[in-house]
Amino acid sequence: MLETTGLANPFNILNEIEKLRPLARLDSITTLVDAQNGPDLLEESDIARNQVKAADTILLNKCDLVSETELDALTETVRTLNKRANLSGPNTEPSIRARSTTPTSSRKTARESFLPP
Repeated sequence: MLETTGLANPFNILNEIEKLRPLARLDSITTLVDAQNGPDLLEESDIARNQVKAADTILLNKCDLVSETELDALTETVRTLNKRANLSGPNTEPSIRARSTTPTSSRKTARESFLPP
């Protein structure tokens, strides 16, 4: 597991990990989206949008701090940026638990989506 703090460019990290392919395996990319601050960040920051685009799993947090309307709008924004990722939040179906039984090896991962074979 590699955890980046703040706004790290996922595509730069993917390229670096690709160089380590003989030594390490990238299974998936998980991105945490703050429901309260995410909408502004996703509007203003290319790196924030790239984090969502690169994710295999997206977790929405701090959902209790926003209205249902704001959460729905954020979910739509995230889905517009990334239709293939598992999305987990209070209004999403199916949940991460239900979908996590599918190994990433059986679906297209971020590495396969954005790096040459």
